[in-house]
Amino acid sequence: MMWSPLSRGDSPALADDLLFVVWDTNHSGRPRLLPAIAGLVLAGGLLGELVLHGRIVIEGERLHVADARPVRKELLDRVLASLKRAPECTAVRIWLDGLAKSSIADVAERLRAAEFLKSEGRTFLLRKERYFHTDFARAMWPMTQVRSILIFGREARQQDLALIALADAAQMNTVVLEDPAERLQADLYRRHLLTTLEPSLAHLTGHVRAATGDAVLTYR
Repeated sequence: MMWSPLSRGDSPALADDLLFVVWDTNHSGRPRLLPAIAGLVLAGGLLGELVLHGRIVIEGERLHVADARPVRKELLDRVLASLKRAPECTAVRIWLDGLAKSSIADVAERLRAAEFLKSEGRTFLLRKERYFHTDFARAMWPMTQVRSILIFGREARQQDLALIALADAAQMNTVVLEDPAERLQADLYRRHLLTTLEPSLAHLTGHVRAATGDAVLTYR
């Protein structure tokens, strides 16, 4: 099936879905990853949304705006406006690092505005903000969707593939597939699916994988 960009009415909310994967909004309210790594993954999710909407193209280490029209989604349009203001800055890694500085707060705010997330503010003892879902079905949907595709070998849309690919880049597979007995077959199907990923998303995933790997080394 030939890939085509999403229309305005479609809403992949890739970064939103990723937040529910990398964040334990059900119990602790804390990230399952180092915050710096979670920020990079969500930054990748925001760029991935612009790819899915046909606004940017990623080729190798570079990205460029292919369609300057607003998406008419506030957060995405802010990111797109930043890209348009700096056409000379085309390095994907620079944009990932820049967006990662605020991506957690930005995506969390979008989910709060949609009433899918609530936060528990900082206190003297609690130094970092915690996030909890307000809708169990919405919070569990991303991992449920990924499990369903990988375990039962179901067909996946590009936005589903992007979610699978970025979760894989963040090494979240053991969280998504908790049962070790399910992983072998699921891993084989995942590898097959990732060969069908749209080229811009494939390049983006590679950059997110490299950036999160560097962040782990820096932390150590």
